[in-house]
Amino acid sequence: MNLLQVENGASSGNGYPVGRGQAWFAFAMTMALMMVDYLDRQVIVSLFPHIKAEWGLSDTQLGALVSIVSVTVALAALPVALLADRWSRVRSIVVMATVWSLATISCLFTRNYGQLMSARALVGLGEAGYGSVGAALIAGLFPARLRAGLLAAFFASASVGSVLGVMLGGLIAARWGWQAAFGVVGLPGLLLALMYLKVRDYRTVALAPAQPESGGVAVFAVKSLLRSRTTLWVCLGAASQLIVVSAIWAWLPSFLNRFHGMAPDVAGVRAALVVLIGAAGSLVWGMVVDRVGTRRSRLRLQVMAGMCVLTMLVLGATFAATASELPNGAQFMLIALGGFLMTCTVGPAAAIVLDVTHPGLRASGAAVLSLLPLTRKGRWLLLAGLVLLAIGTLGGPKHLRERFLTMGNPEDPTVKERVYMWRSGLAIWREHPVLGVGPGELKRVYERYALPEAVKKRTGHVHNTPLQMLVERGALGLAAWLWIWGAFFARAIVVLRRLPEEATSERTLVVGSLAAIVGFLVAGLSEFNFGDSEVAMVAWAMMALPWVVQGTVEASSRRMERA
Repeated sequence: MNLLQVENGASSGNGYPVGRGQAWFAFAMTMALMMVDYLDRQVIVSLFPHIKAEWGLSDTQLGALVSIVSVTVALAALPVALLADRWSRVRSIVVMATVWSLATISCLFTRNYGQLMSARALVGLGEAGYGSVGAALIAGLFPARLRAGLLAAFFASASVGSVLGVMLGGLIAARWGWQAAFGVVGLPGLLLALMYLKVRDYRTVALAPAQPESGGVAVFAVKSLLRSRTTLWVCLGAASQLIVVSAIWAWLPSFLNRFHGMAPDVAGVRAALVVLIGAAGSLVWGMVVDRVGTRRSRLRLQVMAGMCVLTMLVLGATFAATASELPNGAQFMLIALGGFLMTCTVGPAAAIVLDVTHPGLRASGAAVLSLLPLTRKGRWLLLAGLVLLAIGTLGGPKHLRERFLTMGNPEDPTVKERVYMWRSGLAIWREHPVLGVGPGELKRVYERYALPEAVKKRTGHVHNTPLQMLVERGALGLAAWLWIWGAFFARAIVVLRRLPEEATSERTLVVGSLAAIVGFLVAGLSEFNFGDSEVAMVAWAMMALPWVVQGTVEASSRRMERA
């Protein structure tokens, strides 16, 4: 792990202190860990009904399983961030990810409330300071012109992780039991922690010119952070608002389950929608506060304060209303509105704190995780996508809404049938592990492995592209298939990096190609979409697009040189 000097934003000639490739690798790894961080933290929320039924816990005890993580994070975040600021961001993150992942997995083996509470406290200890340290590392490895967008993506991944935690928790618990959910979500963090050792760190920023005269670096750091009254009041206000956000995220699935009679998995999906709406809200209020602050910076604080009061009024009135005063559908819409308002401090609070923090204490000053503004065009596109998703899901046709809500329901007939196919496919592969049964041979052998409870006894595919490759072509075939996609993404990203910044249209086409292939691969987890020749042709065309763009740009450059 090489250390490079970064002084107050100084960097190498191209703006990347550690090189462009290394910086982007660090960003990808840090964002992936942020998703896993919140996945591990929020998975327990959708498990509340199961834990309550098995152990007979009270609501206070269930709430404490969430609160203990927040309390531990609050107590340990500043010491951990100070240590990372003065020691090493990368080593600190490796240790944190290892601790919280092992603690999450340990929840699998708990047998009583006390053991589970202790394990959750260790999860909080491991996660303490990660958002701040990760943000500091990203800020130090990239040029200033890219930091806002990259930090926005970093903090947005927390919402994605939260959604995945709520949805996966309910799905896994319904299939294999609530304790198994902890084991499943804890493993990715260990793998990412091991890979994170390849991330390059920069040398700790000196506190010069204001060197501490007495009391040591720790005392100087604390005094520097406490010197700004703005930092103290913003952190206090944002932390108070965060209590509201945490309460809604933690208790909304249980509220929908108990008071609206929703199944735990359906309630988890509804709660996930509120989290996504909250992510959209953080974007909107970040832009509003940013625009207001251009005229007078103090207005940023006043707008945030007003939005916090409005959040209290909306959510307070919504949850205080009785069933006769407020129908179920109307109540959920108001909860969604409150979710849109309650994230008003996420972006602005972090921006204000980072503005007044010494560059050598970035992790320590970034106590409030935020969703910073994206570029003007990109943030509006992201916002529009989130709004359209919410409108299409909540207000679209009945069959679309029902289909969305049953995607994660293990009792849905189509979901059951897919699971049966996957189990049969794995059974076939176990008997033909290296080379598989051969291309097109699945239809011939499937009937012998079909489960008795399955509706389809004959099929030529198992509704999962990677599993189809494994069954028909074995482990060697799957490895080759994965290598092809890995090579595509690696080479396409190289093409994207080499395109000039001003080539907006060309860069958009390459990013669109990457996004389209990601869509194909994700869809392939529940469909054998590459079994259709027309789909495969579209995928191959999308794969070729980055090199078409590269050739066009290079040809244009040569013509300009000759001219």
